[in-house]
Amino acid sequence: MVKVDNLKHYEPIDLKLGIKSSMPKVKSAVALLLLLWQTSDNKYEIEYSSNADGKGITLKPTVYSKVFNQVKDIFSDEGTDSSNFSNTLDSNPLLTSQIEALIVTFELCYELARFTFVDSEKSFSAERTGGSRFEKKISFTSNFDYLTLIFADDLSILNRVLLKWLGYDVSYSSVAEEKLINFLTLISEKSIYKLVNKGDDVHFNNMAIYDLLIDGETEVDITSDVEAKGSLRILGSILNEGLNRHLQNKKGILTSASDVSLLTSYRNRLDKYFEVATKKAPTKVEIEKTTHILDSLKYETEPVYSDKPLNRILFGAPGTGKSHTLDKEMSKLLIDVKEDYERVTFHPDYAFSQFVGAYKPVPVINEEGKEEISYQYVPGPFIRIYVEALKSAQTDNPKPYLLLIEEINRAKVSAVFGDIFQLLDRKDGVSEYPIRTSEDLKQYLAKELNVSEDQVATLILPDNLYIWATMNSADQGVFPMDTAFKRRWDFEYLELDGGEAKIEGYKFNVAGQTYEWNALRKAFNEVLSEDYNVNEDKLMGPFFIKLDSYKIEIKSEASNPAESDKKSYEPILNDKFLDVFKNKVLMYLFDDAAKQKRKDFFQGVENSNRYSVICKEFDVKGLQIFAHSVSKKYDEFTSSDKD
Repeated sequence: MVKVDNLKHYEPIDLKLGIKSSMPKVKSAVALLLLLWQTSDNKYEIEYSSNADGKGITLKPTVYSKVFNQVKDIFSDEGTDSSNFSNTLDSNPLLTSQIEALIVTFELCYELARFTFVDSEKSFSAERTGGSRFEKKISFTSNFDYLTLIFADDLSILNRVLLKWLGYDVSYSSVAEEKLINFLTLISEKSIYKLVNKGDDVHFNNMAIYDLLIDGETEVDITSDVEAKGSLRILGSILNEGLNRHLQNKKGILTSASDVSLLTSYRNRLDKYFEVATKKAPTKVEIEKTTHILDSLKYETEPVYSDKPLNRILFGAPGTGKSHTLDKEMSKLLIDVKEDYERVTFHPDYAFSQFVGAYKPVPVINEEGKEEISYQYVPGPFIRIYVEALKSAQTDNPKPYLLLIEEINRAKVSAVFGDIFQLLDRKDGVSEYPIRTSEDLKQYLAKELNVSEDQVATLILPDNLYIWATMNSADQGVFPMDTAFKRRWDFEYLELDGGEAKIEGYKFNVAGQTYEWNALRKAFNEVLSEDYNVNEDKLMGPFFIKLDSYKIEIKSEASNPAESDKKSYEPILNDKFLDVFKNKVLMYLFDDAAKQKRKDFFQGVENSNRYSVICKEFDVKGLQIFAHSVSKKYDEFTSSDKD
């Protein structure tokens, strides 16, 4: 007698399998799969194919005989010519499709079977090039037991439907076909599909569609902004062939195929099924408390690398020196400034797969010396610096690493970080709440860190990994951050005029007049703030224009020859500064900060709605193109500086 053991842990199936797979004839593929199940001796698995010509595969003769015996009486009763039956089966998608398409169809969509190569050494990508097909094996799931119950009285009724789906004109029961379609609908309800909508990944299942259709009026668009891939491509074929009893499809636009009241009732039952079927239980990894790689690290309980926060966002008006500040502090933090950091700039189209990593096609050289495409895990900046930090953390003298994120709010951060954001909750510098590592990332980390996959079964941030970012809420096109994300960061505000001492006194000439840049900048800010109620984060900081490139350079006239090659700078800005002023300052005022008050702010310009006119008028009139209050404030600032 033995005690029952812990429940078995099953790794989730990767939704990226068969990324570009298609299955245009799902009915035909399902029909042959069901016939093969009937012919399996153990009703569990079957090696069904043989390599006939070294390139393609055909149905094994012994298997064909068993399949034919299942349906020969139907052919005889109907007087149907069965002479081409062998060719029909050999041209079936189970013999002609790439294995990845079969995996997506029958694992991700229908959960009916697992397809593998008989040669276990072959990768799933082996059939992508050259049109070769290799011998395969099918392992059936318990969903076939439900099929047995449905057609327990007479499998021949089912087989007539299957012959119909294989393309034969035989009499069949429409009731039996409806039962089969209902069965296929039910076992596909847990399938997950992905489309891209305006740059965002949308993951959905049939339930999400039913939720929208039950009002009886809504049409649901499941077209993707990019080429449909994986299970979404198979879903199109399923719907086109009428294999979902509740949905009908017209070029990616879905409507209800059944009465709204019936759909509503079914939707409600399905909802309850998901509720009661979703169970939380400790996995095998959790039960055994598998040692994580961090358990053996020599990290400090209180980080001593820097007095700055681990998760940090600098924010302030444009030109307050956010990036410059982080660069300076990075040089203090890091031991090797050139190697120990990653810098990334977020943008509206930036995605989780770019930030963290994803499987991507990569050119490789095969054994024959030829280039071919292989799919490999390609890490993003987060995983690259994460790996380096963990490698260092395993040594006796760990050193700090830094991930710099510029313009963090120009992307949809909740989507870019995904579940990674949970790691930002830290205790003693280490993530307080680990997250489970995806299967592809687990394999990559195990290889890179030279540890077992169990040791990287979860992701945890070490205390030597800093994540610093900049943000400017004034920029157009920025995304709001939700509270859950923001509370995991330490925010630091950079004062509007902080560091202005570095630009004091620098002057430029326009329209025969000399102006001091910093006094003019402050005059703009004061008028925008006081007269037009513009928020501080839209004002201009001291470094809105970087002056270094526009200072007038002179050589030293020192008597000491050793000093004669030294260069210094006059507090004068060259002619190029005017172009930059127009392209940066005037453009910013015109198109952003003073956009709603152009007529008032550009008082001295006849047509204030044309940027080109404003630039021309500035060359002629200088400060006179702006509201009188700008000149007044400018005079106040210059006079106070003299005092």
